[in-house]
Amino acid sequence: MNKQADALARLASSLTYPGAEIKVPRKEEVAEFIKSNIIYRYRVPRCIITNNGKSFYNKIIADLCTRFKFKKYHSSMYYP
Repeated sequence: MNKQADALARLASSLTYPGAEIKVPRKEEVAEFIKSNIIYRYRVPRCIITNNGKSFYNKIIADLCTRFKFKKYHSSMYYP
């Protein structure tokens, strides 16, 4: 398995937002998290796969994708 993908999965599961108990992160927090904890730490990914949360559907994230030239995909909804 890819060691870099494993490291990113561990990182994403261990990091929390400052002052967060359980809350929906703001779009600015999501963009800053992607820049500082993924792009600057590991390098620009080819793509990111996100859930369908409001934090990922906005101009700030779209501009981030354009600026660093990576694609954003959304996971499909699951309805049992």
